[in-house]
Amino acid sequence: MWQYNVNYTHSVVLHNTTWRNNRNFGIVIDGHYAQCNISGNVFDDNRCKVGLISIRGMEKSLRIMRNTMLQNAGTFMIEFKADSQCDLWGELVAIAQENTIKFNKAPSMTTPSSLIVFDGLQKVRIRRNLLSDNTLAYSLVAGMKTARLESTLDATENWWGTKDPVIIQHLIFDFDDWNDHALVNFAPYLIEDSFEGSLSVSWEQPNLVNVENLGGRLMTSLTLHQRDRPYVIKSDLTIMPHVTLTISPGTILEFAPRVGILALGTLIAKGRRHEEIVMRPLPNDIPASTEIVHNMYKRSLRLCSGMNCSESASNEGFLEYWNATTLQWVPLCDSRFSERNAQVVCRQLGFEHYSAWVDHGPRVEFDRNSLSRIWTYPEPLQCSGEESSLDECPIRLNGQMYGRRPMCYWNSQFIFIHCKERNVQPNTDYWGGIRYLTEIGEHYLRKSNETINIINSDISFNLEEAMFIHSPVWNTETSNISEISITINNTVISDNGRGIYQFSSVKPVTYWVSSF
Repeated sequence: MWQYNVNYTHSVVLHNTTWRNNRNFGIVIDGHYAQCNISGNVFDDNRCKVGLISIRGMEKSLRIMRNTMLQNAGTFMIEFKADSQCDLWGELVAIAQENTIKFNKAPSMTTPSSLIVFDGLQKVRIRRNLLSDNTLAYSLVAGMKTARLESTLDATENWWGTKDPVIIQHLIFDFDDWNDHALVNFAPYLIEDSFEGSLSVSWEQPNLVNVENLGGRLMTSLTLHQRDRPYVIKSDLTIMPHVTLTISPGTILEFAPRVGILALGTLIAKGRRHEEIVMRPLPNDIPASTEIVHNMYKRSLRLCSGMNCSESASNEGFLEYWNATTLQWVPLCDSRFSERNAQVVCRQLGFEHYSAWVDHGPRVEFDRNSLSRIWTYPEPLQCSGEESSLDECPIRLNGQMYGRRPMCYWNSQFIFIHCKERNVQPNTDYWGGIRYLTEIGEHYLRKSNETINIINSDISFNLEEAMFIHSPVWNTETSNISEISITINNTVISDNGRGIYQFSSVKPVTYWVSSF
């Protein structure tokens, strides 16, 4: 007798189907656990709204096999974005195998893009695929969410369009680029454009250090000496355990956006008066992404402060949305408008989205007749916080009253948003700062009675804290409380999201003690 079971009943099958010449196209499989079989399909010349195939929600049993994806345009061809785990015992079968993904392109040259993107919890084996002749920025982005540093992703036996392992490395964005990503194992790899092609011989990444292109895992100790030009770091630099990076007085380091240093080993940076060590953002000639977004969407949103509702850049005010059909600016009063929604608004308007703040309040300039000519109000939205504009956010489906249209009244509580203004120089962006972790990735100092010395340094333009220090948790019943000494001397700390943030905890006390 058939019986419903939430873990086995749901299934999605897309088989032997041709999807060709569609606009605003995309396949999204979201929600609860399901058995998904996407095999034998042809995706040809589609223009995607975002990407081609996205697997989201709870992790799923996946078989993506023998599909052909040609001449599509999107920010990704396959995205794995599971954000929760199911309660099935054992490891789920999840594989993408024998797919041909060729001649695809990104929507524009400035759009971040990749053929295959991981941005979730679930691992999927990428095996025996033909990935070549594409113009997206990367072939694989390994943004796995994990609590440990040893996370790896199996992407062996694929054809990457080349036999050169160095070029293949550049096609993969992983731990050696941003060290919150997984490490991709791509060798052995196919050396022919065929599923039955021969495999490469074994290959290991060389341990050579190129000071003109610093980044990735530092496997041997290194000293950076002062010189007449900055050291440029374009990908995360990870100091591996038992390795020491020494930065000499007077040295200048410039970091690409979000790029920083992760110290699993030892970092020594001691400057001198008039020979300070400087770590700062890397200047570039590319307009900031927020400026690009602002130019694209400048007509669809605005923030009003009192009667001032000009479309010039204002970083705070009551939110209004442009209805292009009725040619009206519409005030919004959704009581469940979230901070994630506000982040999207700030990004769309060209401001920093990380510290977006949202509240609700009356608009004193309105009277009983102020909104009498507003014909329609937009449906309430539920953003993830990653969208480029509110237009990309899905409609919120829960908590709405059936048959009731969204509407604001003159005395409603309207949405007020404050966006953080950029405090970095033009054509620069925030760098990623320095993190100090244990060898297994725990966010604690590794010893009690440890000392942090910041001497003759310049710490500027960090998005959040200039320094973040998390002391260990100690049981006061069985051991002494650790003592963390912090010394800051002759140092400039400016233009950061916050100053210095340090907190520690002791057991069995249940509250946190913070000091600044």
